[in-house]
Amino acid sequence: MFHKMTYTDLCHGWRRIFPLIGIAIIATTSAGAQTAVDYFPMTVGSRWVYSERPLSGNQDKVFTYETVVESTDISKKAAMFITKDTRAEKSTFKRYLVDKEGDTVWISMGVSPSLILMDFDPPYIVLPHEPSKVGKSWEWIWEEHSDEYPDSTFIRTTLFTVMSTHETITVPAGTFTDVLKIRMIDIDPEGKINGMYYRYFAGKVGEILFLKETPGENASRSELIEYSIAP
Repeated sequence: MFHKMTYTDLCHGWRRIFPLIGIAIIATTSAGAQTAVDYFPMTVGSRWVYSERPLSGNQDKVFTYETVVESTDISKKAAMFITKDTRAEKSTFKRYLVDKEGDTVWISMGVSPSLILMDFDPPYIVLPHEPSKVGKSWEWIWEEHSDEYPDSTFIRTTLFTVMSTHETITVPAGTFTDVLKIRMIDIDPEGKINGMYYRYFAGKVGEILFLKETPGENASRSELIEYSIAP
């Protein structure tokens, strides 16, 4: 199946077109498989606080950020998340949706609910409906160009794979078992890997750890330090 996703970054005048090829490869299936919403709570008032630090260079350079679910629609299948960055007095608004296939998807981002800077159409898949199928994978092919400089187009690919469903992860917020591990690989037009990322999701809690493995001094670790999930 082939899709095309577009969004416009109003701040910088760039438009990105993301054709998407979704590929599902099932190697093994974990017992007691869960759905995407089990790993991505969307109830109003749910709150997560993370700390981020570099893995090289000045490792004392730590900052925290907080994410809160502000609102949902009538069906409770779409939610607005607000992330507050402690480094600057600003917030990012992201809207997520559970689509008809049961995927948890990211559909837009902005600086306020009324000022959306990026729309994703079709949406960006964060977690597929059955993320607990080890080996399941999907990919996004990014085509990015500027309206002002049409010849500047370049293409980049991001590959996603469910690596494990039974990780045991310890972060400041606690020790979590049966954690979902997803690998993301960012590939440039020449086929070179620009970065590798790992996201860890705990059932009924949400994302507890994000590891960014990139060349140079850009590698970092973001981990959950406290949370509360609203009923």
